[in-house]
Amino acid sequence: MKKKTVFRTIAVVFSVLLPLILTVSCTLNINLPKSYAMVYGISKYIDSYNEGVYPNLTYSDDDAVSVSSMLEAKGYTVITRTDSAASKEQFLADVDTINSEIRPGDLFLFYYSGHGAQSRDLEPSSKGVEPPDRDSDDEWIFLYGSIAVSGSGLTIDESRTFDDDELGKALKTIKTSRKVVIIDSCNSGGFIGNTLEIDRVPQNFTGKINILNAGVLKEAVTLYADYSKNNSAPPDISPSNALVISASGESEVTYESSSLGHGLLTYFFLDTPKDADLNKDGYVTVLESFAYVQAAINVNWNTYYLNTDYALSPHISGGAVDFVLFPAN
Repeated sequence: MKKKTVFRTIAVVFSVLLPLILTVSCTLNINLPKSYAMVYGISKYIDSYNEGVYPNLTYSDDDAVSVSSMLEAKGYTVITRTDSAASKEQFLADVDTINSEIRPGDLFLFYYSGHGAQSRDLEPSSKGVEPPDRDSDDEWIFLYGSIAVSGSGLTIDESRTFDDDELGKALKTIKTSRKVVIIDSCNSGGFIGNTLEIDRVPQNFTGKINILNAGVLKEAVTLYADYSKNNSAPPDISPSNALVISASGESEVTYESSSLGHGLLTYFFLDTPKDADLNKDGYVTVLESFAYVQAAINVNWNTYYLNTDYALSPHISGGAVDFVLFPAN
């Protein structure tokens, strides 16, 4: 089968991060909290178009169904919404449903697969730009009803979807401190609310792969060590609100592939119950899941891009907090 690769964005901007190698050793014997999830995936933004006909995607709904099945098998109570059911109105109603059941100390996970973008791709530069102590632009996920065809182009209804700050505010209302967000879309690193994320290059790094380029390395080191900026009030989804795993950096695209039948992040995330228990303690944590997915993408996907300037790497919120996602297989 011929491989088809599709960008999950409006703008095509690439960057790269290097893989994280995580090795820990411990033994856990714990009682897991109750786990709840809202799983959203949108392939058909325009009902009159077939899947795969722009702006529709092909595999985001399949991503959501597969992730839901995996989480349900691991004991999660899951709300699954795909395509026309995955609206902003439904999201807010589902948050109310979760809050009627969840208790402090329980685990909440929000998963999204679909289109993402930065405000600079959607609006004039005079709109959507964040204050100097924050990342340069808002990033967006697009729920159903937020994208419409207008003539030969597209229109965006911002009131029917979420930017990074608004999603953070919505998730903050969920009545537990244990929250995880997984976003399989372009520009999703912009939802991470701190620049000291766990990665070798910060999420606002915009250089290309060229380890011999001293300017690129200087930029990366300068951004990572700029504590006056990194310690400012966190925008987006702060680590104190939720741990975030993103499919890409804030200025990177991500992909879905016909040879995989999923988005890249999701394809490898689905393997984490059997492959991501890195310390062999019987549980898969958020950090272990991220480390496995990032390494798998670098080994299995980025090898295709060795002769180009671009590659793809997931990102994760920084901080010392980690949660158990589920028991390992």
